[in-house]
Amino acid sequence: MDHSILQLVVLAGFLYLALRWLHRRNSIDALDSLRDSILTGFNRGALLRSLGAHLGAGHSLSRAIASLMATPITRGVRKRLRRLSDRVDAGMPWIDAMRRAGIVTHRESAVLGAAERARNVGWALVTLAQSSDRKTHRRIQRFVSIATPAVTVLFAAVCCFAAISLLRPLTMVIHELMRYA
Repeated sequence: MDHSILQLVVLAGFLYLALRWLHRRNSIDALDSLRDSILTGFNRGALLRSLGAHLGAGHSLSRAIASLMATPITRGVRKRLRRLSDRVDAGMPWIDAMRRAGIVTHRESAVLGAAERARNVGWALVTLAQSSDRKTHRRIQRFVSIATPAVTVLFAAVCCFAAISLLRPLTMVIHELMRYA
């Protein structure tokens, strides 16, 4: 049997086991690195939660951004915070600046506008962070639920191919022996 086929079978098996493990996990925290690197390049939930904590504590948005920039953050978060800071410093309203920096969506900016009028922006940002985490969790579950059967079928096809490639020469030898008997 060719070593490349065996390696493919082993790789498919490991991929299958990894997807099964991810499917059984219900924790959003366990999937943060996957979300950060593959889905969006930055963790929206964590960013909104951090901004909500700062603004809920009465800090200004500029102070919250400066505090977050001083922490170890991913390149995507740093880029968005820099854009937000530049736009706020240029005089743009902070909600519009967050929307244009790609931190919140248009609908979420409407929620933040209402929260600003009600003076509970910190709570609204934390709630939006939880909503973002739930959406991401559902996306990951959807991906895993689609990928698991696909990997299972792929693994079965590779195993079938390996079994046929091992048994085919044996059947040919048996047919040749029966012809001479």
